[in-house]
Amino acid sequence: MNENGKKKREWVKTAAIVFLSVMLVLTFFSNTIMNYSLPEVATQYVQSGTITAKIRGSGTVESGDPYNVEVKESRKVSGVAVHVGDTVQQGDVLVYLEDQESEELKTAKEALETLQAEYEKAIVSADTSKGIVNRVESGNVTSTDSKLAQIDSYNKKIEQLEGAIKNYNNRIAEIEAELSKLGENTVDTSVEELQVNATQAELEKAAAAVPAAKEKLEAAQSVLESVNSAVKAAEERKAACEAARSVAMENHTAMLNRLNSLNEKNAAGSITSDEQIELDRLSGDGEGSVTAASAVLADAETALQEATTALENVNASIVADREKAQNEINARQAEYNSALDAQTTWEGKVAEAKRNLANKQATKPDNSHRDALTNEKADLTAALGKSNTEKSDAEKALTELLAGFAKEVDLSAMLKKIQDQKKSGGRFNCEVS
Repeated sequence: MNENGKKKREWVKTAAIVFLSVMLVLTFFSNTIMNYSLPEVATQYVQSGTITAKIRGSGTVESGDPYNVEVKESRKVSGVAVHVGDTVQQGDVLVYLEDQESEELKTAKEALETLQAEYEKAIVSADTSKGIVNRVESGNVTSTDSKLAQIDSYNKKIEQLEGAIKNYNNRIAEIEAELSKLGENTVDTSVEELQVNATQAELEKAAAAVPAAKEKLEAAQSVLESVNSAVKAAEERKAACEAARSVAMENHTAMLNRLNSLNEKNAAGSITSDEQIELDRLSGDGEGSVTAASAVLADAETALQEATTALENVNASIVADREKAQNEINARQAEYNSALDAQTTWEGKVAEAKRNLANKQATKPDNSHRDALTNEKADLTAALGKSNTEKSDAEKALTELLAGFAKEVDLSAMLKKIQDQKKSGGRFNCEVS
């Protein structure tokens, strides 16, 4: 009985475990199937807001501004870069054209070359400055406001100068009218002025003669000096011979006196050995003897006599030349003195003529008002000339400025045509965008 009960409990226990296992498996698969078949739901907290209605539908979108790509030249398409429905941006390549020149491209190149030639010709023929060309080609052309400001500045300057010129002319006319009313109130000094001019001319002539006369005098003195040079040389030779004779004579006398003294001592027997040697030398015929000194003295006297004779001969031979040269000097000296006297005389006459003119001018009436008007007129005339010059310069500068602006505009237009032509020619390549 107990064994049957024990088996029954084990069987119930086993059945319960099987049942629970089956239920667990069924539950797992049931949840998995539900997860795949049921929609997912997300939770949110409830809050206040606006409910927006959305309408969904299907249809075809068409462009409201369609654009057809056209190639305006005779070219063949070598490839297409996009497909139907592709999204493209500006600049994207759509088709490729065959790589060959078309007639349109050749025409565009020729037109470009023509425009470039005309552009360069315009620069050269119009003598366009480098600054204008640089501004045009760099795209830094003068703005319209700047051009107008510069033109307005020159116009205002010209207008101001025209006003100043008008004022100057009006005032000059007023001064001339006032001077005309004053009449001629002067002293005639024409005679005195002529006298001053005449004496001044004579003084200049006399002053010019002085250097010429002095030059002639110096030339005559040079001739006399040349004539006297031979005499001077002979005189110098004679003087040298006289000096040599004097030295020789002094030497001879001294040696002779010494010889006599030594002879006296020798006769008295009081001579020394050195004095005996000296006595022998002096009384001998060799160098240092009285005999040799006598010979030197004789030669010196002979040379002096010859020099004296030579001097007398030179003096005798140049008497006529010296007299002629001296006479020439005397004549030129007189001419020079006469020129100096004439200059001094005309200097006095010029001074006298100027004094007479000054005395005559001193008798003039008081013309201070006339002089003031005359000076004012001179100043106004100078200012008028300056203003006319400035006005002419400003008008010239304005003309050049306007010409420069015109060149700038013309070149800019031509350069733009060239750039447009380059763009036009660039379209004729192997891509179409």
